[in-house]
Formats: sequence, structure tokens, C-alpha cells
Amino acid sequence: MQLSNKQISKLIEQFYQGTELHAVEAVLIHGMTIYRAEQAFEQSPKTLGKKVNRIKKQINLINIVLGA
Repeated sequence: MQLSNKQISKLIEQFYQGTELHAVEAVLIHGMTIYRAEQAFEQSPKTLGKKVNRIKKQINLINIVLGA
């Protein structure tokens, strides 16, 4: 069972708020590149990539637990 976009969005909300939330959602849910999201949401370089990787790890752990 894979997480839906709504479930991923709820997971992101647990870690981030405001602009960071929207930037991470843009990358993970809407397929925007990290570079473009950094520019569009005025995030500092490399910071957004770390945040996205953190959420990806959480998603992978949840998928493992759910047996996906």
C-alpha cells in the first residue's frame, strides 16, 4: 500500500509549516524540482533538499511498516 498525496501532505504538515510546507509539497506531490522550489519559495540552497530527503525517508519507513 502506497501513501496517497493527501497522506503525504498530512505527514509534511507534522514537520513543517508555512512556506517550508508549501515548498516541500511542491517537490514531493507536484513534481517541482528542488532548484525551482528553492527559488519560488525563497528557500536557502541545499536546505530544501535536506527537508525533502527527511520526508522521503519517513515515507519509505511508513511504506515498509505497511508492507508496500
